[in-house]
This record gives sequence, structure tokens and C-alpha cells, in this order.
Amino acid sequence: MEKVIVSKTGTPRGKGSDRYKYVAFLTEEEKAAALLGQTVLVECPWSQHHAATDYKLVVPFCTSDGRQKFGHKNYFPDPNPAEVAESQRRYECELGEISDRARYLQSLTSEQRQHLFTRPYP
Repeated sequence: MEKVIVSKTGTPRGKGSDRYKYVAFLTEEEKAAALLGQTVLVECPWSQHHAATDYKLVVPFCTSDGRQKFGHKNYFPDPNPAEVAESQRRYECELGEISDRARYLQSLTSEQRQHLFTRPYP
């Protein structure tokens, strides 16, 4: 797994559809790592928003006049293989329960189904 650098000084500026989104106050080491393609993260101050993540990935770019700048975008880490396997197992168990319920409902006669789905008012 590659080394992840979490910036203590970097601050993301601008969000959503803002015209200018950039990262301010990165150290020279963090800038160099981002230019080399390493994972550099900054903590997201608005991470409570439903579309935001806890950390933003620093992305280098050049402006139209050739200056080097650093933008940001949501960071989604690669999932842990054990978590993926557990999620898949739970999904298959849920599908099995749904299939069992469907087979049970198909085995009922029409009178049993009617009794099951129509309850008298209290």
C-alpha cells in the first residue's frame, strides 16, 4: 500500500460549484509529493455535508498562464478486502432470506394469502 501524507497545514478553499477551488498553505514537501503523484490529503472543514468526505485529495494543475496550483477533490480510499467480503456475505444472506420468503408465499393457497394480507380492523 502506498504511503498517504495527511497535511497538517493545508486548507481547502472553495467547494461545490465555486469557480476557484484550491488548497492553501501546503508545505514544500507536500507540494513535491503531490507533483510526484503520491497521495496527499487535507482535512475537509465541511465534511458534515452529505456529498463531502472527511479528507480531500490534493490534485496539482497548471493555470492558463503556466503557474503551478493545487486543487482538491473528494478522497475515497480503496476498500479493505475483508470489508468487501463481509459486505458480500451479508448481501447474499439477505438475498437468501428474501428467496425463502418468496418461496413460502408461493406455497400458500389463495385463501391463506388473503388471510395473511388482510387483517381485520381493531
